[in-house]
Amino acid sequence: MERSDQPRDRHRRVVLACAVAVLLLAPLGGASEAIGAEAPARGKLLVAARHLDGRTAFARSVVLIIDHGPEGSTGLIVNRPSRMKLAEVMPSREDVKERGDDLWVGGPVQPTRIMLLARAPERLPEAFPVFDEVQVILTKFGMDRALGRGIPPAAVRAYAGYAGWSPGQLKSEIADGDWHVVDADVKSVFSETPDGVWGELLEGMSGRWVRADDPADDRRPVSHTVMTTRDAVRG
Repeated sequence: MERSDQPRDRHRRVVLACAVAVLLLAPLGGASEAIGAEAPARGKLLVAARHLDGRTAFARSVVLIIDHGPEGSTGLIVNRPSRMKLAEVMPSREDVKERGDDLWVGGPVQPTRIMLLARAPERLPEAFPVFDEVQVILTKFGMDRALGRGIPPAAVRAYAGYAGWSPGQLKSEIADGDWHVVDADVKSVFSETPDGVWGELLEGMSGRWVRADDPADDRRPVSHTVMTTRDAVRG
């Protein structure tokens, strides 16, 4: 009787070992997929986690990564309008005054530097692709050419300053849970209701992260960063 049970016992042990191996490998595969989805890259959006509060320049911010590599990362906050017009920092351009383009707060780094995001089907002079038809322009010559092409204000945004991370810093912040990473989309980057973009993106992530149920008052732009940039640009 004992001899006849031994093969059965061995079979059960083999089946159990295979089952355990499958259970152990499954989470590893899922973790690898999640890590890939969280990887920063050009054309991704960084959505600030809810625990980032007003003590940081990135509270309730949505950042478009315009460059990412071994030397670090660069991005533009896309949901923080200022109270300024682009004509105020380009007073010699009458055409800019007539266009009425707004000036946006791109981030706390070099707040007197202006960058331009533009949507155009063709490659613009001195522009670098970010995602889809969205391009970033860093030089004055490129901005002059882009603004002179008659691209509608809804398809162009000028940013004062930018967000920057040293090598490895952004990945570390993502690993700490400070940022959620999603694919960029034109609707979010050029939203006509920027105050709601952060909450809308978190709402769309409710299957992966906690929903954002903050009241509307908590979704307004952080004014101290706007004022700092405003003063720096004017000064």
